[in-house]
Amino acid sequence: MSVKFKLVLGLGTALAILLAVGAASYLHIRNEIADAKAVVHSRRVIETVDRVLIALDDAETGQRGYLLTRDKAYLAPFDSAPQVLSAELERLGRLAANDPAERNATAQIDRLSAKKLEEMRTTIALEQTGQTAAGLAIVKEGIGKREMDRIRVLLEGMQLREKERMARQAQTAATASRKAKFVLVGGFAVAFLLLFLAGVVIWRERDRALAVEADLRSSETRYRLFFEGNPQPAWIYDAKTYAFLQVNPAALRKYGYTREEFLRMTVKHIRPEEDVATFLAEMESAPEKEDRGQWRHRKKDGTLMDVEVTSHRMDYGGRDARLVVATDVTELKRAEAKFRGLLESAPDAVVIVNEQGRIVLVNAQTEALFGWSREELLGKAAEELMPEGSRARHEKQRRDYFLRPRIRPMSAGLELYGRRKDGSVFPADIELAPLETNDGLLISSVIRDITERKQAEELIRARSAALEAANKELEAFSYSVSHDLRAPLRAIDGFGLALLEENADRLDAEGKRLLERIRRASQRMGHLIDDVLKLARLTRAELRLQAVDLTAIAREVADDLRKADGRRAVEFRIADGLRAQGDPQLMRIVLENLIGNAWKFTAKRPSGLIEFSQARANGNAPFFVRDNGAGFDPAYASHLFAPFQRLHSETDFAGSGIGLATVQRIVARHGGKVWAEGAVERGATFYFEVPQ
Repeated sequence: MSVKFKLVLGLGTALAILLAVGAASYLHIRNEIADAKAVVHSRRVIETVDRVLIALDDAETGQRGYLLTRDKAYLAPFDSAPQVLSAELERLGRLAANDPAERNATAQIDRLSAKKLEEMRTTIALEQTGQTAAGLAIVKEGIGKREMDRIRVLLEGMQLREKERMARQAQTAATASRKAKFVLVGGFAVAFLLLFLAGVVIWRERDRALAVEADLRSSETRYRLFFEGNPQPAWIYDAKTYAFLQVNPAALRKYGYTREEFLRMTVKHIRPEEDVATFLAEMESAPEKEDRGQWRHRKKDGTLMDVEVTSHRMDYGGRDARLVVATDVTELKRAEAKFRGLLESAPDAVVIVNEQGRIVLVNAQTEALFGWSREELLGKAAEELMPEGSRARHEKQRRDYFLRPRIRPMSAGLELYGRRKDGSVFPADIELAPLETNDGLLISSVIRDITERKQAEELIRARSAALEAANKELEAFSYSVSHDLRAPLRAIDGFGLALLEENADRLDAEGKRLLERIRRASQRMGHLIDDVLKLARLTRAELRLQAVDLTAIAREVADDLRKADGRRAVEFRIADGLRAQGDPQLMRIVLENLIGNAWKFTAKRPSGLIEFSQARANGNAPFFVRDNGAGFDPAYASHLFAPFQRLHSETDFAGSGIGLATVQRIVARHGGKVWAEGAVERGATFYFEVPQ
């Protein structure tokens, strides 16, 4: 823009101001005339309303006078009222023709007046025919009075509106007069001032234009670098035709089109067909709005992706356009969907709150546990899910947690309770975990109703106390049994020995044999009592679980057996590296019994074989002790682990029948199982398995 043109523009502006001042003066005069006409109109409406009221009052006065006195002189004003009222209502209708509210009020007044006049005619006619009571009944019903009251309200409302209109017009006229004076004086002053300043402004504008042009070139360079170098897809499209005007390289890579293909398309082409109508409706409803939201876009190969779009209006080469930056959030939405799926499938209630303690996310288990719907819970303070006595303490704990967020139980060591919608409370176990999100730090709370667990713990405590009492009674009984039974057995064995030693010459061979049988029976009974007491102690003994080297224990047991009877020809095959999780003392008893049994039942073999190893099949790895001894009949395998059950006679193999029962109880206490396989005279294999 040249300096000459700007000078002409300044002078033209001054002239335009002078013309505007003249036009403003003319308009002010026209407005004053219009205001005067409006005032006259309002006054006519008010006067007409007064005449309508007077006509109605005259008619009502005539009616009442006649009804009270039966003097026909009172009928004169009533008879003239309909004609006067009709003329005034017609005039009022013309005056209110241009105002819908006044026109509606006039129509109501006309209708109500007709009804009022009809009611007055009816009462007068009844009076004239001698039906005074009927006429008075109509009057007493008050219908006419209510109609007259409604007419008065409507007429007075019209008068009030007209008076208010007159007041506003007067105020507007006064204000307009002041403004007109100000415009006249100010306009002339500004016009002359503009003439003076035009030259100075135009000269400075020239310098400023040069600076702006330099800034514009620099801005265009920065914009080109931002647009072309942006790692996110970006484009500019025409806000009216939706045609692409420019795209950056990131958009070409992401969507798979060439630049030429893009510039031949509109933004509708990169959206699924079912989304186009929604997009167009949103753009047309708020064309000036700066848009930010999520949409679905379609690539050239037809693949759909979720994008977050930021859009700004801009001028592009004189065209109304929009600059769009799109971020692919497909993976983010999938992750969100997976997170929500995991949240909903969680077996416990999950409540996520923000730093203000407001609930922002819950799962279905939370609704079921607390009795509130998801809509009711969202935005609610987390403290409302707790008993009132815990809320103040929790608010402080929540603030402290945000200062030092970490995964931990809530209020470790304290009894926690939740509060349902119906006011009932329940014991709860709560785990806290921090969640870093784009919206800031959130707290995830996993809440579990532990009512059943508390009841179970109470039951366990009660049963434990009962069991402890029973164990003490059993221990006292065991001591009593041990003491009371051992004494007579020792006496039997002692007296038998004394008889053999002191009266041997008096006893024949049969007498001596019988005494020996008595002594052996008493000794065996003593051993049996010892075994029973040991079995009882195993049941009550406390487990001390740790890693146990079974290979080392088995070798020690084998060495002890060899030392006890070195004449036996028995081969031991003990695998290396056999380890288990268990009580070392009890696991030693298991191996002593199993390997001891194998030693005992291979006694009649010229060459015995005892193997201790571990089987591995079908995901299981039980330990086993195998021998080539006497074996057993598989039909009686279920009797092997019962106390005092023996499958061989005492004369063939000594024993009390307690050893395998001891093994079974020890393995069961470790949470494992024991079983056996075998055949008569073909050896036996005893398996045991304990959890690792």
